[in-house]
Amino acid sequence: MRRLSVLVLVVAVDALAWESECRDPVAASQPRDSAAIAASVCRGTSGGFCDPGLPFARGSQLGEHTFITRLAMRWANLPPTMVDDNQVLKYWTDGQNAPGTSTPSIEPAPTGKMSRQLTRVLSLAELAQLHDGSHSFADFIAGNEHCPLWFDELHRDADGNTACHAFRAHMGATNSAHFGSQVKQMYLLYHRVAVETASRCKQLSDAFATAGGHPAIGAMNDALDACELEALAFESVASHFLADAFSTGHQWERWGSPLHPRTDEAFLRAHMLAATSGMIHGWRAIARDVDVYLQPLTEEHDQLSMPGAFDDEPDASVRSVYAGAKGLRSGGGDLYALQCLAPREGAHVLPFADGAYTTLGPDDGSRPLSFQYRRMMTCLGQSFREVYSFGPMRLRQGALPQWGVPESQLDPEVLGMPVPSNPACFGHRVTNASMVLGMRAGQVRFDQPGFTAKTAADLLPIAAGVRGDVGFHRKLQALLPRLNSRMRPELTRLAANFAIRAARDPDGTGLSKMEFAENRELLGFARNQDGEALVGSDGVPYLERKSKLTWSDAPYDRASLTCADDLECLASADGGRGGYCDRQAYDPRDGGFAPRCMPVEAPLLRAFRTAELVYWCQNDDWARLTAARRACRGKPASSPECVACVEVHLPHVRNACDPGEGFVGIADGVERRSACDVVADAGLASFVYSRTTVHLPYAPVGLETPAEALRRATMTACQTADSELNQNPHAYGFTDAGVPVMGLPGFSRSGTAALCGLIPGGEHWLRVRANSSFDLHAWKLTLTTQKVGPWAFKAPTTDVELQFLAGPSCTQVLGTATGGVDVDGDGSPEELSLTWNAQNVGDELCIRVRATNPTTRTAYGYTLAAP
Repeated sequence: MRRLSVLVLVVAVDALAWESECRDPVAASQPRDSAAIAASVCRGTSGGFCDPGLPFARGSQLGEHTFITRLAMRWANLPPTMVDDNQVLKYWTDGQNAPGTSTPSIEPAPTGKMSRQLTRVLSLAELAQLHDGSHSFADFIAGNEHCPLWFDELHRDADGNTACHAFRAHMGATNSAHFGSQVKQMYLLYHRVAVETASRCKQLSDAFATAGGHPAIGAMNDALDACELEALAFESVASHFLADAFSTGHQWERWGSPLHPRTDEAFLRAHMLAATSGMIHGWRAIARDVDVYLQPLTEEHDQLSMPGAFDDEPDASVRSVYAGAKGLRSGGGDLYALQCLAPREGAHVLPFADGAYTTLGPDDGSRPLSFQYRRMMTCLGQSFREVYSFGPMRLRQGALPQWGVPESQLDPEVLGMPVPSNPACFGHRVTNASMVLGMRAGQVRFDQPGFTAKTAADLLPIAAGVRGDVGFHRKLQALLPRLNSRMRPELTRLAANFAIRAARDPDGTGLSKMEFAENRELLGFARNQDGEALVGSDGVPYLERKSKLTWSDAPYDRASLTCADDLECLASADGGRGGYCDRQAYDPRDGGFAPRCMPVEAPLLRAFRTAELVYWCQNDDWARLTAARRACRGKPASSPECVACVEVHLPHVRNACDPGEGFVGIADGVERRSACDVVADAGLASFVYSRTTVHLPYAPVGLETPAEALRRATMTACQTADSELNQNPHAYGFTDAGVPVMGLPGFSRSGTAALCGLIPGGEHWLRVRANSSFDLHAWKLTLTTQKVGPWAFKAPTTDVELQFLAGPSCTQVLGTATGGVDVDGDGSPEELSLTWNAQNVGDELCIRVRATNPTTRTAYGYTLAAP
């Protein structure tokens, strides 16, 4: 009994769902197929496990949750390239270390601080495990480098955020969200975000279909591919909770709230409650990993999760009641999915796959756990298919494929109704008799008064305080006597009531639903379902909001713009939304960067920047674009800062000079809109053009494609443009700038020409096409300076070379003239003329103006007349 008590001391507060095993990072070259994941699960205690906090967010997530989710994606018949992609998280960081550590940061960087491209080696299925080591998807994306929980200095330790993300320290107190009714709300949160994302992907796809010849169509297609992956990433997170709903260890209401307690007493009570729930749910997940001294005790299997009969008692098996299913159904839960973890040879396990774990594994329905297996996998697969069907389904040519398993494998109760509203996918509960089984630890019965009193007085409170922080533990010791005296009678009454209710109605579910008044509260915490509204109504500050329309990466408006730590941001007047202290937020006061309080969702918007095109079109501002250019200015094109600058600017670049009157999105067959214009024209976003639109004329040079011209012009702007790029749209920081063509009778702009056609090196190109039956043989071109509205630039005399060219690539020089042009803006400019007299060169003419001695900005105009 003594050795068992020690074991409970070590493990009681850990109550995970299907086991989430984080291993030390696995190389990108190593497979993440079902066989590889199963091999990780079956390794048992053989090292390589991640520590809480920063290591968890950087590890390989290769446990039961990943195995289940990957198989569900294959059932759904998602494109294999998506299922097998192990580099789905690609974004920019600031290249620094995580605060207070020598560990490189993996937190997504804000615009202007994007200095390192990061690829996290993770597959979509691995995202199903993140909620067992991070408080939210955003928390995981940010590398567990912040603590989104409200807790004062007492609960911090020297390991930074390790305690915040350790199950025994803080995560156990909020683990009620993985049980009973709250688990459905957690699923709905992420599933609805996934559907919302997929629907936006489809809208983008439809919008981009109208801009097939757009120079940025390649970037648009990248956005669509990234958007579909983002939608499935959120669904993978949602799958964690849908799978939890089927684990027999979680098919009961539990007690507790997803809110983290704010007082010492509430904190200790929450952990005592988590410890009690963990004893019922099952503690084998941690028992198998403890010191060798305790290894013999790992044969004491979890009672509520283990499939099959216990101790050779035929009636001692866990049973569940499912909607639409007659009779009771056998089931299993955490750490009993695969045969390698079964308690004995031939014991029941979920029929996930054949022995090699490389096929979907036919199941004729005769196995004891076939029902649970089919219903869970059909619900999970159906949920993935729902999300995918809302998107453009680009890799499936816009059509939802057949299931990846034969129809005989599917549960008909699940098909035909959306998973969120389908009772077949939620609401199943274990029986009263099963709940009593859950209150046992091997041969020791939790429902025996002596054991209950011993647990209440000694083991659970101590286990709740285990964190390796002596000062913290000692302070809690003062609270233990009073809580012990409260917990002893409450647990005794609970155990007695469980025994009585189970004896009266062994096959009922009143205990797992906590229907009885004497069961609805424990240690001051209400049953699980009484807290589910917190999740469904955005009442949990550390979770993402349920609609992406409310997400933002803009700092909170606070009396003090800067912040010292995450706790200060949680305490700020932010409407209870939660947040964290971003050390690199843009500071509008001086154009620099400073620590500022940010919403929880900011890391997700930054990490999925390519996919979140609509958000960034609407919410980028000129200050942040300017910060990106400043980071690039003077650096080579290959530098991370310049590559990031181009990525940030590309959606905002219009092929135009003037943001004022007369802008035509498509002129003479040439697409002049920005990608954000396309998004706005489709009604997907609204924004103030003067805030974010970059008017940057570009035209292909030689054999250059329009897309290449766009990227080149944007790169040049990032490397050389000053902060007035938008405010003075003719300036750009280049030597020359063009104006709309004037006085060219009989000509139209060519379909391959830009309105202004500015390119680097002080050159300005114009490509024109003669109208029908127009004579191109002899004409005189006169170049003058132009004064256009407020954009009149004074400059000294500039030496200019003027050329006529012809041919498909404008490589045939027809004539050249050089001279000086007085561009002092006094209204009497010197003219430079070139007479062209050529025969049979076709109907296209290219005009090139080159400043041979470039000085400052100049605006040019043209007239064309008979010589």
